[in-house]
Amino acid sequence: MKPQPAPERKAAPQQRQATHQAPIKEQQAITKRDVGALTEVPEYLRRAEGVPPAGLENLAREDMTLPRLGIAQALSPQLSESDPKYIEGLRPGNFFNTITRENYGKTVQLVPLLFYKTRILFGPIDEGGGLRCQAPDNLIGIGEPGGTCIKCPFSQFGSARNGEGKGTACNQFFNYAALIVNDGNVSPEGLLVFSLKSSALKVAKDWNALIRIRNLDIFAGVYELTSVERKNDIGRWYEPVINPAGNVTKQTYEAAKIAYAAVSDLQRVGKLRSDVEDLNPDAPGDATEFPGDGR
Repeated sequence: MKPQPAPERKAAPQQRQATHQAPIKEQQAITKRDVGALTEVPEYLRRAEGVPPAGLENLAREDMTLPRLGIAQALSPQLSESDPKYIEGLRPGNFFNTITRENYGKTVQLVPLLFYKTRILFGPIDEGGGLRCQAPDNLIGIGEPGGTCIKCPFSQFGSARNGEGKGTACNQFFNYAALIVNDGNVSPEGLLVFSLKSSALKVAKDWNALIRIRNLDIFAGVYELTSVERKNDIGRWYEPVINPAGNVTKQTYEAAKIAYAAVSDLQRVGKLRSDVEDLNPDAPGDATEFPGDGR
């Protein structure tokens, strides 16, 4: 699929009018920052338009893990030079792609495609962490302890930190499959998942209200996310402030409909998977004990 032109931004109060940019070539649809060999594709490796990549004939979307749009926190492994996931130049509060390791800075734009909820129970950090139980449908957990989420003791308020915390041990996520707007353009390669939980659930609910008020398809609009620092007596963390940034163009809208159909089908059969391995339930901003955690 060819990359689509930039979303058409409409002027809003206290927001300058965006200028349109000409579409860029397919191999440049996403400009990588600090990702080495992914930055440039030499001429001899480029495919003719409409020709699929050789060797991937049997690869389907459900065979891949979608990247996650993360916000770097103090304990994010991407900030540690000794960690294999280290991203050079990444700073606390920066948005980043967990798979391509692209650093988007503290502001990024998205075209949301699909909203859905999930649950994840992490193992204690002092026992190695990891995922103990997941509920892709937000209803039935798979793993230990598994079963109906609403009846699970780990989903009850007060179960955090072995009963010593104020929140829930099991984390509920509000997720958005989305296309990222990169250098004024969108492309299929920009498909990722943005997940919010704990204190950020209020941010997600406000975003849902903005989308609902428009009374249009979720992918009819562009939204700008800016990370801001929050703090309380537990610690400091970063979460997004989300504002409308205009309507998409007709071409982007048509492309988004196709992407929506694909991710919607995957989510319906429980095969829409995103990268969640490095989520840290005990880090500020990820813990379940902050105000507005959905209880």
